[in-house]
Amino acid sequence: MKLPHYDVAIVGFGPVGALTGLLLAKAGLRVAIVERSREPVVLPRAVGLDGESVRAFQRIELGDEVAALLQPPREKDEVCFTDSNHVPLFGFAVPKLGINGWRDVAFFDQPELEAFLRAEVEKSEGIEVLLGHRVVGLEQSGDEVVVYGREEPGGADQEIEMRARYVIGCDGA
Repeated sequence: MKLPHYDVAIVGFGPVGALTGLLLAKAGLRVAIVERSREPVVLPRAVGLDGESVRAFQRIELGDEVAALLQPPREKDEVCFTDSNHVPLFGFAVPKLGINGWRDVAFFDQPELEAFLRAEVEKSEGIEVLLGHRVVGLEQSGDEVVVYGREEPGGADQEIEMRARYVIGCDGA
């Protein structure tokens, strides 16, 4: 199945792929997000972010909403290295607010953040999401990239082909 032409195709619909799609759509670009799983993750793989990440959400007017999903600061938040007996060797205290107006280190529950971001992506008219599709190939063609995909699982009967000016890989480590 041939899909429309996009400005950007994003491979991966975790927090990074969702935020990237929202930022690009807010800038007026037509975006496709391709994700092999149909459901958000149930076990977190990402657990923390910094204040600059929250500033990225702030640019699309979601800073306060994302900050509300973060674990609140504790009385003694610190990052430290310990020996094998958990005796602190060195580290530093994490201030409640960093120089950019948000916490320098904050923790979150990935499934909760992903569910929130997927709901925000659904509201965006500039983003098309293809869940249950695996990217199986890319081909540079002049000033665009051809993205080949297949529906999961198996999915030999449902192959996709889309064209985009750019492709961004946001499919994890």
